[in-house]
Amino acid sequence: MLRVYFSDGERLLQEKMDKDPTCRSFSWKVLRQAKMAVNATTYVGDTALTAPPFFDNAVRGDVILCGTRSSGPRVINWTGLSQEDQVEILPTLRLTSDWILFALAGKTKPDTTPFLLEGSKKAMTTQGKASRKRKWWQSGDDELAEYDKRVEVLVSSKNIISEDSLGDLEALLNSNLTKDNPHNGTEGVESNY
Repeated sequence: MLRVYFSDGERLLQEKMDKDPTCRSFSWKVLRQAKMAVNATTYVGDTALTAPPFFDNAVRGDVILCGTRSSGPRVINWTGLSQEDQVEILPTLRLTSDWILFALAGKTKPDTTPFLLEGSKKAMTTQGKASRKRKWWQSGDDELAEYDKRVEVLVSSKNIISEDSLGDLEALLNSNLTKDNPHNGTEGVESNY
């Protein structure tokens, strides 16, 4: 059964995230490639307004944005999680190996959880037009933006992701393409999108 959580609270949270220079909505091309790299079924982060529709499940902390809570492979947008949500997911990350995590390089802002954790390894650090422009969800604009901080990609040190998959992901993260061109397919709840 498909359950979608949407409320005025989601809109207000997204507007707050749009004002936060440390939050990012990564391009759907990047997230699709990350999904393929670990065979992810769950996306972690963002709000119901910006979570990509091609995952079977989308969650943020204890909120189910779409689908159900699943312990399967996941793609995590660390920048789209509150400190509480970050702390909540850390034990799961330490115990599992089927995840890929996007974070910003450099010092973390006050009141956030360090993301380099025991059992993880940095797969790459990149800088390119890998994020959607702020407020894209209001305009429907597919333009991509390059922000001032580099993106770090972490994976479980127990997971072996093919060099080809990581190379494809790195190319997308370093890309200078100006548009995301989302594909409206049939993965996850995408056909309902």
